[in-house]
Amino acid sequence: MAAIVLLLFLVVGLMPVSNGQTTPFSPRFSVYLACGAGGNVVVTSDSPQRTFVPDDGELSGKSARFSNPDASPPSPLYAAARAGTSGFSYRLSYAADAAPDDNTTLVLRLHFFPFASQSGDLLSARFSVSAMGRYVLLPPSFSPPRAGVVREFLLPSDGSGEFDVAFTPESGGLAFVNAIELFPAPQELLWKFPLTAVNTDVSPSHQALETLYRLNVGGPTVTPTGDTMWRTWLPDDSYLSPATVSAVASIQGPIIFDRAQGYTQMVAPDAVYKSQRTTSSPTSNETWTFA
Repeated sequence: MAAIVLLLFLVVGLMPVSNGQTTPFSPRFSVYLACGAGGNVVVTSDSPQRTFVPDDGELSGKSARFSNPDASPPSPLYAAARAGTSGFSYRLSYAADAAPDDNTTLVLRLHFFPFASQSGDLLSARFSVSAMGRYVLLPPSFSPPRAGVVREFLLPSDGSGEFDVAFTPESGGLAFVNAIELFPAPQELLWKFPLTAVNTDVSPSHQALETLYRLNVGGPTVTPTGDTMWRTWLPDDSYLSPATVSAVASIQGPIIFDRAQGYTQMVAPDAVYKSQRTTSSPTSNETWTFA
Protein backbone atom coordinates (compact mmCIF):
# COMPACT_ATOMS: atom_id res chain seq x y z
CA MET A 1 0.00 0.00 0.00
CA ALA A 2 1.49 3.31 -1.02
CA ALA A 3 1.90 5.99 1.60
CA ILE A 4 -0.80 8.65 1.49
CA VAL A 5 0.82 12.05 1.03
CA LEU A 6 -0.91 14.97 2.71
CA LEU A 7 -0.05 18.67 2.85
CA LEU A 8 -1.42 20.55 5.86
CA PHE A 9 -1.53 24.22 6.71
CA LEU A 10 -1.94 24.62 10.46
CA VAL A 11 -3.28 27.71 12.21
CA VAL A 12 -3.07 27.50 15.99
CA GLY A 13 -4.83 29.86 18.37
CA LEU A 14 -2.66 31.39 21.06
CA MET A 15 -4.18 32.40 24.39
CA PRO A 16 -2.66 33.77 27.60
CA VAL A 17 -1.49 31.38 30.29
CA SER A 18 0.94 31.73 33.15
CA ASN A 19 4.14 31.45 31.08
CA GLY A 20 5.49 30.52 27.65
CA GLN A 21 8.64 28.64 28.63
CA THR A 22 9.88 26.06 26.16
CA THR A 23 9.80 22.48 27.39
CA PRO A 24 12.39 20.20 25.76
CA PHE A 25 10.87 17.34 23.80
CA SER A 26 11.28 14.06 25.68
CA PRO A 27 9.49 11.22 23.84
CA ARG A 28 8.24 8.20 25.78
CA PHE A 29 10.55 5.99 23.72
CA SER A 30 13.00 6.54 20.90
CA VAL A 31 15.34 4.74 18.51
CA TYR A 32 18.22 6.74 17.02
CA LEU A 33 20.56 4.81 14.71
CA ALA A 34 23.82 6.02 13.17
CA CYS A 35 23.83 3.63 10.23
CA GLY A 36 27.23 2.23 9.35
CA ALA A 37 28.94 4.00 12.25
CA GLY A 38 31.49 2.16 14.36
CA GLY A 39 30.41 3.80 17.61
CA ASN A 40 28.00 6.28 19.15
CA VAL A 41 27.47 9.57 17.34
CA VAL A 42 26.50 12.55 19.52
CA VAL A 43 24.69 15.35 17.67
CA THR A 44 25.53 18.32 19.86
CA SER A 45 23.72 20.78 17.58
CA ASP A 46 20.35 19.22 18.44
CA SER A 47 18.45 20.80 21.31
CA PRO A 48 18.39 18.78 23.46
CA GLN A 49 21.38 16.94 22.02
CA ARG A 50 20.90 13.32 21.01
CA THR A 51 23.06 10.22 20.84
CA PHE A 52 22.71 7.93 17.82
CA VAL A 53 23.94 4.37 18.36
CA PRO A 54 25.45 1.88 15.86
CA ASP A 55 22.91 -0.07 13.80
CA ASP A 56 24.41 -3.58 13.89
CA GLY A 57 21.97 -5.07 16.37
CA GLU A 58 18.85 -4.28 14.34
CA LEU A 59 20.09 -5.38 10.89
CA SER A 60 18.98 -8.18 8.61
CA GLY A 61 20.27 -8.96 5.13
CA LYS A 62 23.62 -8.43 3.44
CA SER A 63 25.10 -4.94 3.76
CA ALA A 64 28.32 -3.12 4.55
CA ARG A 65 29.62 0.00 6.28
CA PHE A 66 30.61 2.86 4.00
CA SER A 67 32.87 5.65 5.29
CA ASN A 68 32.64 9.18 3.97
CA PRO A 69 36.09 10.38 2.79
CA ASP A 70 35.07 13.96 3.61
CA ALA A 71 36.45 14.74 7.05
CA SER A 72 33.87 17.50 7.63
CA PRO A 73 30.42 16.40 6.46
CA PRO A 74 27.41 18.67 7.18
CA SER A 75 26.45 16.44 10.12
CA PRO A 76 28.39 13.82 12.10
CA LEU A 77 25.59 11.43 11.08
CA TYR A 78 26.82 11.67 7.49
CA ALA A 79 30.34 10.43 8.20
CA ALA A 80 29.14 6.88 7.44
CA ALA A 81 26.33 4.96 5.77
CA ARG A 82 24.87 1.48 5.65
CA ALA A 83 24.65 0.23 2.06
CA GLY A 84 24.13 -2.94 0.10
CA THR A 85 23.59 -4.33 -3.39
CA SER A 86 20.83 -6.61 -2.12
CA GLY A 87 17.95 -5.78 0.15
CA PHE A 88 18.59 -5.13 3.82
CA SER A 89 16.22 -4.19 6.63
CA TYR A 90 15.94 -3.09 10.24
CA ARG A 91 13.69 -4.32 13.00
CA LEU A 92 13.46 -1.45 15.45
CA SER A 93 12.35 -2.47 18.93
CA TYR A 94 10.84 -0.13 21.47
CA ALA A 95 8.99 -0.60 24.76
CA ALA A 96 5.60 -2.06 23.88
CA ASP A 97 4.07 -0.72 27.08
CA ALA A 98 5.01 2.78 25.92
CA ALA A 99 2.77 2.32 22.87
CA PRO A 100 0.05 0.07 24.29
CA ASP A 101 -2.39 0.30 21.39
CA ASP A 102 -2.64 1.11 17.71
CA ASN A 103 -3.61 4.73 18.42
CA THR A 104 0.05 5.73 18.77
CA THR A 105 1.46 7.56 15.75
CA LEU A 106 5.16 7.11 15.06
CA VAL A 107 7.51 9.67 13.53
CA LEU A 108 10.02 8.02 11.19
CA ARG A 109 12.89 10.08 9.76
CA LEU A 110 15.33 8.67 7.23
CA HIS A 111 18.59 10.52 6.54
CA PHE A 112 20.24 10.23 3.13
CA PHE A 113 23.55 11.90 2.29
CA PRO A 114 25.25 10.25 -0.72
CA PHE A 115 29.01 10.21 -1.18
CA ALA A 116 31.63 8.33 -3.17
CA SER A 117 34.12 6.17 -1.27
CA GLN A 118 36.47 3.26 -1.85
CA SER A 119 33.62 0.92 -0.93
CA GLY A 120 31.29 2.24 -3.63
CA ASP A 121 29.54 5.24 -5.13
CA LEU A 122 26.38 6.20 -3.25
CA LEU A 123 25.82 9.14 -5.59
CA SER A 124 24.34 6.76 -8.16
CA ALA A 125 22.22 4.77 -5.70
CA ARG A 126 18.64 3.99 -6.72
CA PHE A 127 16.30 2.09 -4.42
CA SER A 128 12.95 1.87 -2.70
CA VAL A 129 11.99 1.95 0.99
CA SER A 130 9.05 0.18 2.62
CA ALA A 131 7.81 -0.16 6.19
CA MET A 132 5.88 -2.78 8.15
CA GLY A 133 5.61 -4.87 5.00
CA ARG A 134 2.71 -2.80 3.68
CA TYR A 135 3.70 0.87 3.30
CA VAL A 136 5.77 1.97 0.29
CA LEU A 137 7.48 5.05 1.67
CA LEU A 138 9.84 5.78 -1.23
CA PRO A 139 9.10 4.26 -4.64
CA PRO A 140 11.59 2.37 -6.83
CA SER A 141 14.29 4.51 -8.44
CA PHE A 142 14.44 6.91 -5.49
CA SER A 143 17.79 8.71 -5.76
CA PRO A 144 18.75 11.12 -2.94
CA PRO A 145 20.07 14.53 -4.05
CA ARG A 146 23.77 15.27 -3.70
CA ALA A 147 23.04 17.87 -1.02
CA GLY A 148 21.34 15.19 1.08
CA VAL A 149 17.76 14.96 2.30
CA VAL A 150 15.76 13.91 5.36
CA ARG A 151 12.44 12.24 4.56
CA GLU A 152 9.85 12.26 7.34
CA PHE A 153 6.78 10.05 7.75
CA LEU A 154 3.94 9.63 10.25
CA LEU A 155 2.92 5.99 10.59
CA PRO A 156 0.46 4.14 12.84
CA SER A 157 1.89 1.81 15.46
CA ASP A 158 0.45 -1.68 15.73
CA GLY A 159 1.30 -1.78 19.45
CA SER A 160 3.72 -4.70 19.05
CA GLY A 161 6.80 -2.78 20.12
CA GLU A 162 8.52 -3.55 16.81
CA PHE A 163 8.83 -1.58 13.59
CA ASP A 164 10.30 -2.87 10.32
CA VAL A 165 11.83 -0.74 7.56
CA ALA A 166 13.41 -2.25 4.41
CA PHE A 167 15.73 -0.85 1.72
CA THR A 168 15.63 -2.51 -1.71
CA PRO A 169 18.07 -1.48 -4.47
CA GLU A 170 17.41 -1.56 -8.17
CA SER A 171 18.94 -4.52 -9.95
CA GLY A 172 22.70 -4.04 -10.04
CA GLY A 173 22.50 -0.91 -7.90
CA LEU A 174 22.90 0.18 -4.29
CA ALA A 175 20.57 1.09 -1.45
CA PHE A 176 21.81 3.09 1.52
CA VAL A 177 20.82 5.09 4.60
CA ASN A 178 22.86 7.29 6.95
CA ALA A 179 20.61 7.55 10.00
CA ILE A 180 17.17 6.52 11.25
CA GLU A 181 14.96 8.15 13.88
CA LEU A 182 11.82 6.59 15.36
CA PHE A 183 9.76 8.11 18.18
CA PRO A 184 6.08 8.74 19.03
CA ALA A 185 4.48 11.91 17.73
CA PRO A 186 3.31 14.27 20.49
CA GLN A 187 -0.45 14.20 20.83
CA GLU A 188 -0.74 17.95 20.23
CA LEU A 189 0.77 17.43 16.77
CA LEU A 190 -2.06 15.13 15.70
CA TRP A 191 -5.65 15.67 14.59
CA LYS A 192 -8.16 16.51 17.30
CA PHE A 193 -11.24 16.75 15.09
CA PRO A 194 -12.68 14.76 12.15
CA LEU A 195 -11.52 15.93 8.73
CA THR A 196 -14.89 16.84 7.23
CA ALA A 197 -13.37 18.86 4.39
CA VAL A 198 -11.79 15.87 2.66
CA ASN A 199 -13.26 12.65 1.37
CA THR A 200 -11.88 9.97 3.68
CA ASP A 201 -13.38 6.98 5.40
CA VAL A 202 -10.26 6.28 7.44
CA SER A 203 -9.04 8.17 10.48
CA PRO A 204 -5.81 10.05 9.66
CA SER A 205 -4.24 8.44 12.72
CA HIS A 206 -4.40 5.12 10.85
CA GLN A 207 -2.87 6.32 7.60
CA ALA A 208 0.74 6.64 6.48
CA LEU A 209 1.59 10.27 5.78
CA GLU A 210 4.69 12.01 4.46
CA THR A 211 5.79 15.54 5.32
CA LEU A 212 6.46 17.35 2.05
CA TYR A 213 6.90 21.00 3.03
CA ARG A 214 7.52 22.74 6.33
CA LEU A 215 7.63 26.52 5.90
CA ASN A 216 8.20 29.41 8.27
CA VAL A 217 5.83 32.00 6.78
CA GLY A 218 7.46 35.43 6.66
CA GLY A 219 10.46 34.30 8.66
CA PRO A 220 13.96 32.84 8.25
CA THR A 221 15.14 29.24 8.22
CA VAL A 222 14.64 27.46 11.53
CA THR A 223 17.18 24.67 12.02
CA PRO A 224 16.94 21.64 14.36
CA THR A 225 18.96 23.68 16.87
CA GLY A 226 16.04 26.12 17.26
CA ASP A 227 13.17 23.66 16.97
CA THR A 228 11.45 21.65 19.67
CA MET A 229 11.41 18.40 17.64
CA TRP A 230 14.66 18.69 15.65
CA ARG A 231 12.81 19.91 12.55
CA THR A 232 13.87 22.26 9.76
CA TRP A 233 11.51 25.05 8.63
CA LEU A 234 12.32 26.82 5.35
CA PRO A 235 11.47 30.42 4.41
CA ASP A 236 8.34 30.66 2.27
CA ASP A 237 9.59 33.34 -0.15
CA SER A 238 10.43 31.00 -3.02
CA TYR A 239 6.98 29.38 -2.84
CA LEU A 240 4.99 32.62 -3.04
CA SER A 241 2.99 33.21 -6.19
CA PRO A 242 4.04 36.34 -8.15
CA ALA A 243 0.48 37.61 -7.72
CA THR A 244 0.71 37.52 -3.94
CA VAL A 245 0.33 40.88 -2.21
CA SER A 246 1.25 40.70 1.45
CA ALA A 247 3.17 42.39 4.23
CA VAL A 248 5.43 40.66 6.73
CA ALA A 249 4.80 41.35 10.39
CA SER A 250 6.66 40.12 13.44
CA ILE A 251 5.88 39.67 17.12
CA GLN A 252 8.45 41.10 19.53
CA GLY A 253 7.06 39.77 22.81
CA PRO A 254 6.94 36.18 24.08
CA ILE A 255 4.69 33.59 22.48
CA ILE A 256 2.34 32.21 25.12
CA PHE A 257 0.58 28.90 24.52
CA ASP A 258 -2.74 27.78 25.95
CA ARG A 259 -1.61 24.38 27.22
CA ALA A 260 -5.12 23.62 28.49
CA GLN A 261 -6.21 23.50 24.84
CA GLY A 262 -3.26 21.31 23.87
CA TYR A 263 -1.17 24.05 22.25
CA THR A 264 2.55 23.74 22.92
CA GLN A 265 5.88 24.31 21.18
CA MET A 266 5.70 20.71 19.93
CA VAL A 267 3.36 21.95 17.18
CA ALA A 268 5.85 24.65 16.19
CA PRO A 269 8.57 26.59 18.02
CA ASP A 270 8.27 30.24 19.00
CA ALA A 271 10.35 31.33 15.98
CA VAL A 272 7.60 30.14 13.63
CA TYR A 273 4.85 32.07 15.41
CA LYS A 274 6.88 35.27 15.64
CA SER A 275 6.48 35.98 11.91
CA GLN A 276 3.41 36.18 9.72
CA ARG A 277 2.11 37.52 6.41
CA THR A 278 -0.95 39.72 6.21
CA THR A 279 -2.87 40.86 3.16
CA SER A 280 -2.61 44.56 2.42
CA SER A 281 -6.27 44.93 1.41
CA PRO A 282 -9.52 42.91 1.37
CA THR A 283 -9.06 42.25 -2.35
CA SER A 284 -5.43 41.12 -2.21
CA ASN A 285 -4.39 37.52 -1.79
CA GLU A 286 -1.62 35.32 -0.45
CA THR A 287 -0.85 32.28 -2.61
CA TRP A 288 1.82 29.63 -2.24
CA THR A 289 2.62 27.23 -5.08
CA PHE A 290 3.99 23.76 -4.39
CA ALA A 291 5.30 21.21 -6.85
